[in-house]
Amino acid sequence: MNSNIPTQSEKNSSGTVWYRRPDFWFWLIAICGLLLRFEYLREFSQLPHFNMAIGPDVQDYYDRAQEILAGKIFSESPDIHAPLYSTFLAGMLRLTGNSIAWVRALQLLLNYFAWLWICRILYKVGAEIRVVLIFLILAMFTPALIFHQSELISETLLIPLIAGSIYFLHKAEKESASCRQYFAAGICCGLAILTHGFMWAFLLAEAGYHFWKRQWKAAVMILCGVAVMTVPVIIAKSIYYETFTGLQKNTAFNIWLGNNPAADGGCYLRPGKPWESEHRNAEREAAARGISVNRLYWERMGKFYLSEPGALLRLPLKKLWKLVLPVEFISGADSPAMIYKTPLQYHLRGLAIIPGLLVIAGIFMLVNKKGDRKYLHFYLLLGALAAAQILTVTSGRYRVSLMPGALVLAATAAAVLNRKQIIVGAVAALALMVFSLPTPARIDPEERSFTGEAYFRQGKFDLADSALEFASRHIDDRPRFANMRGIIAEKRGDLRNAERFYLQAIDEHNPQGIFNYGLLLSNTSPERREEANIALLSGLKIDIKRPDIWNQVGINAVHLNDFKLAELAFSAALAQKPDHPGYKRNLDFVRSKAK
Repeated sequence: MNSNIPTQSEKNSSGTVWYRRPDFWFWLIAICGLLLRFEYLREFSQLPHFNMAIGPDVQDYYDRAQEILAGKIFSESPDIHAPLYSTFLAGMLRLTGNSIAWVRALQLLLNYFAWLWICRILYKVGAEIRVVLIFLILAMFTPALIFHQSELISETLLIPLIAGSIYFLHKAEKESASCRQYFAAGICCGLAILTHGFMWAFLLAEAGYHFWKRQWKAAVMILCGVAVMTVPVIIAKSIYYETFTGLQKNTAFNIWLGNNPAADGGCYLRPGKPWESEHRNAEREAAARGISVNRLYWERMGKFYLSEPGALLRLPLKKLWKLVLPVEFISGADSPAMIYKTPLQYHLRGLAIIPGLLVIAGIFMLVNKKGDRKYLHFYLLLGALAAAQILTVTSGRYRVSLMPGALVLAATAAAVLNRKQIIVGAVAALALMVFSLPTPARIDPEERSFTGEAYFRQGKFDLADSALEFASRHIDDRPRFANMRGIIAEKRGDLRNAERFYLQAIDEHNPQGIFNYGLLLSNTSPERREEANIALLSGLKIDIKRPDIWNQVGINAVHLNDFKLAELAFSAALAQKPDHPGYKRNLDFVRSKAK
């Protein structure tokens, strides 16, 4: 008997050998993808910032989520981010007992199941099984996706919402243009828009396509679904801020960031003093001219293109190149040293080149009109969000939102490659991995900055000071670093250096250095309390709404027997935080003394 012939027990009911069954390979890939995510979390948990919100935008989302948990539905001024993710994050933090570690795990799981859902959508629209399996491999093993989907950023909520939109669009088409399903697709798209501003581009692509095909009812129902989600938010914010307020501010700045004389196609303006200076200068100029900051940036961008018309072609091409170039496929606002901090991300970083090359092959396939119409909504997503990045800036983080379309295109391209093309592609990928893939610097200033802050929050002051000292020599953000190093020196009992750092931290736009300096004098040198109050009052000229500064002014005034100033200061502190028991006790105390 031929030993190569499988026995009946090795076959399923249809007679297929178990290791040739598509469902076996599907679940094997899916389980490996899940294990890979668990391994990433295990490695990430060894890093100091694992259970902290540190990084570009991450801190903003976390702080806003904390405000929501405290019952503050609206921030003091219109937020620069679309609002839904902060609300989602607040819910996750409430569910997990404020554990960022568990939030990371839940976000990875949410996106993991969203990728499986997209596989189901592909199967339902008639994709070949090899396309589904290739898509799943790319979704499970592209390392940049694992990194971004565990971060506290809005893109972690987009893949499930995009999957919902496309699911209902296909369901509507299957049910002969069902209005209810198109409306549901609009609901999902509206939620995605509330999560990230780029999703307006997807709405325009979908609505435009249906209008072009004269499918009026479908287009209107999609728009109605979006309106139901977005319009009430816009109305509520406009009423609260007493002026028309969109879902987020800073839209013009984000577009200007990618279209100005210094633009390089990516996020060239890094967090720190230059970033803050740019915003302050724009606010000052806009106020002097009596116009909005948004209008100022639109004007700047228009003047730039009028004075340099060649840039109108050059910059979009540069951004398109960055968008499709495999080496750039994993870049963006995050420092490469942060992305590659775990062994898994570092050693597997070259895998991102594979979907990048396949996307390029898929673009050629579409140009040659060999694309399959059943993937239309994925391609509309890819094209719309690619155009949005070409209009603004390219970023690895932003690129997450177009990944369902990109990976579908990559999978369809891979499925039609012949053996010769596969060999050529493998050689090209290997060459790019060896010669072109950037190796992150082992000592990176931005990574040292975040790591130093993490150690600082943990009380590991020796490690923190070393990292912050290195970062301060390469990043122009003196107040931030000097304040943390001053606190470290104070904790060590080195009051001389603490005072020196706090004086370095004093900044005309940030009162934190003055506060720390005044607090140091108040707590360690009672005879310098009057000097401390002079410093603290100068800090209030920068930000008159700082309750902690007002409170310390009051405490010093009590020691100086100036109860009139103390009452004024404690009243001002309590006005900013009416529910603060400590401020109330202090005010009651000085009023009892006045009697």
